[in-house]
This record gives sequence, structure tokens and C-alpha cells, in this order.
Amino acid sequence: MEAEEMVHLEELGKKQLELFDEIRTESERACVIVGAANIDALLDDLITKALLPVKAKNRLCSESNAFTTFSAKLNLAHQLGLIDDDLFFQVNLLRKIRNDFSHNLSGCRLTEAPHLNRYQDLLKSISKCPLYKRMPKGFPDGNIDEPEHVLTMKLMIVYLSSIILSLIYFVEPVYNENLDTIKQMRESSANNGQQG
Repeated sequence: MEAEEMVHLEELGKKQLELFDEIRTESERACVIVGAANIDALLDDLITKALLPVKAKNRLCSESNAFTTFSAKLNLAHQLGLIDDDLFFQVNLLRKIRNDFSHNLSGCRLTEAPHLNRYQDLLKSISKCPLYKRMPKGFPDGNIDEPEHVLTMKLMIVYLSSIILSLIYFVEPVYNENLDTIKQMRESSANNGQQG
């Protein structure tokens, strides 16, 4: 791994710690909105790492291109095979809750429909994951002065963020193999053309 990538990952790790510290004290609404924004940004980093490096203004996820929305980035990451079906399902549920929480002035409680159903589906899906099962069911300071569903949502956001952050660390750019194949095809075509 290059030194620049290590610095970037250390930066992301620091941002994750800041996020965990921030959502620990937030309301459930703010937790969902801030946590989802973090996951949106991590998806951007994951996609960027997997694709051919280009100037910032030409990036797929830049403001002037098609993949600027959370939904588009999530679908792209899934269709590129960067995230599996389970992670896609989980993040998509969080995205739907986030959309409702950020666009509605009232009725934004995880204990109310339709959020309750999405929250329960998210919990059911994440609860099957071995890593989530091993996570402590509270924050290091022992703060459990909030309803269980709020604490659980915060832990699920921490879990999803951690998974995507680890994927950023391990993902190999997909373009390397493709560029090698294209180069070989061109060389083969050139050689065939010279022989004729």
C-alpha cells in the first residue's frame, strides 16, 4: 500500500472516531442523518478507489456527474461488486430511513411506522453478522441513558461504517486487470496486423 493511501486511511479512521463520538450524543434523528451522510461519503471513497484515477472534476461521484446521490452511489458500488447483497440491503434501509428523517418535519421516530419496520428489518439483517454479534452493546463510557432502539441504531451505523471503511482498505482497483487485458488485446492485434 502506498504512503498516500495509508495517510488517507488514517484520516478516514480519525473521521470514523469523530463520527462515533458525535452520534453517541445525538438524537435518533440526527444520528440517522449524520450516520447516513458518513456512509454516503465512505461509498464515494470506496468507488473512487476502485476506479481509474481521474481529475477531481471528472470523477463519477463529483457534483457535475450522474453518481452524486446516496442511492446512485449505493447502486453503483453494488453493481460493481464492491459491496454484497446483504450490505446493499442494510445500507439501503438506512438510506430510506435517512430520507424520511431529513424530508419530514414530524413523525421521525424509529418506533413509528414506516421507520419501525425498516429499523426492525435492518436489525434482523445486521444481527446475523458475526462481527456485529461481537460488538459491545454500548459505548465505552457506558452511556446507556437512551432507549434501546436509539442505541442499537447508533451501533448499526458504527457497524456499517466500519464495514465500508474496511472495504476501502482492501479493495483492489478494478481497472488494473481491465487495462492489462486491453493492452494485451491491442498488442495481439498489432502483432497480427504486422504478420499479414
